Amino acid sequence: LDRLVIIDCQFWRSDRSGIDLLRSAGRLESNDFWDCRVSISSNDGVGLVVERNYLRESKDNGIYITRSSQNFDATIVRDNKVYTVNNASGGSGQFGNGVVAFLANNVIVSNNQIINCNYSAIRSNASSNILIEGNELMSARECAIFVEAPDDVVGLRLDDLVEFGRCRSDLRQLGAVRNRAILNPSQRVDGQQQVGAFFIQIVES
Repeated sequence: LDRLVIIDCQFWRSDRSGIDLLRSAGRLESNDFWDCRVSISSNDGVGLVVERNYLRESKDNGIYITRSSQNFDATIVRDNKVYTVNNASGGSGQFGNGVVAFLANNVIVSNNQIINCNYSAIRSNASSNILIEGNELMSARECAIFVEAPDDVVGLRLDDLVEFGRCRSDLRQLGAVRNRAILNPSQRVDGQQQVGAFFIQIVES
């Protein structure tokens, strides 16, 4: 679906997604979400703009940008307010995040206010060329920004893949020790992909 526009709508108490898009482009703006399983979900979109939405009490994730395989996506997530994200479905981090990019390249997450997530405020998994800047991230129980397996190409500098800028975090009140964590960077040994569970950057709060 091309040039989709959804503005000034309310989505409450959905046991699936408030908005669930497949192969769509367009704009989601100034909508109100409350008590949805996932407030906004986009699968295989291109150039979707998600801006100035108000998300409260998401059950699993706030804004979820995913693809069926790693590829160009270019969704822009900006100026949203995301308050309280639980992980009702459990898991070890796939739920409970404010904004998630999974297999989605060239996503921009900027100038959002994300408060009180059971896992991370912003989570990027197997995505490249992600720009994360100007966000206010508070009270995340895992860490403010979690980046896992940013690319499978050997030789790329990590700061070419992920940019952090002007992010403010207040994690100390919940006992978190990491403001940023980058897990499972790409490494190959004898031509085989190694997926180790180790941190290559930890910034103390």
